Amino acid sequence: MFTTDNNINIEAYLTQGDYLRIKCSIKDEDINEYPFNLKIEPKDVKITMSDKTAIGDFFIVKNENGYTLLDKNENPVYKSEIEICYDKNGTFVAIENTWDRVGLVQELVEKRTYFGQYKFMGMGEAADTLTLNNSSFKLYHTADLGNQAQLYIPFYFTNTGYAVYYNANGNDSFSFTDDSVTYTTKQLYFDCYMYAESTPKKVVSRFYDFSSSKSLMPQWTFGYIQSKFGYQNEQEVYELLEQIDKHNLKVSAI
Repeated sequence: MFTTDNNINIEAYLTQGDYLRIKCSIKDEDINEYPFNLKIEPKDVKITMSDKTAIGDFFIVKNENGYTLLDKNENPVYKSEIEICYDKNGTFVAIENTWDRVGLVQELVEKRTYFGQYKFMGMGEAADTLTLNNSSFKLYHTADLGNQAQLYIPFYFTNTGYAVYYNANGNDSFSFTDDSVTYTTKQLYFDCYMYAESTPKKVVSRFYDFSSSKSLMPQWTFGYIQSKFGYQNEQEVYELLEQIDKHNLKVSAI
């Protein structure tokens, strides 16, 4: 662990399964980790701190306001710059469910500038296109009339095989360009896991192992689910059921 010149604590270690875990927080701030965060225990390996510290298949080089990540051949992958800033407007800031708070609110912002042109992919069902370049995402689920299909997964990977998962749990956001990824959180703390694979198929396959997503949903969820914007009352649903039975339709749920 080390502290940057702008008072950001950075902690990095290797976990079981050989994932690089990086945590960042504001110096002297209390950290409240959420119980639903994905937690992988540290691996018992000896790490000798230096200006260029080897952790698993990566090297970390300390910077004034962040760090630079190198691959196992000591080639630079990205440069991380972390800062504390305030919301852009300064008033009526949405923080979780407190929508009426007035005043300046701190945010912790990390910008990762990659060395070279990359294609970024991932983010679950929130993306409208295969690549995420030049797009932004807000990790906050709200009712969007006519579109309830967006499922945000704070996971992205590059066309060169670098994968990143964030333990995001609030009103956080991502912004992608052709060579950088900016992550913003009002939690004043963030935590992510990294790994590298040779192909996109291996990246995604390892993510399923990493996130323990091994169980299929119940069989009925793969059937037809009758749905519309809203049913007015219980009787309307029963009338619909009568029509379903009358026409011998196979429906899994309403």
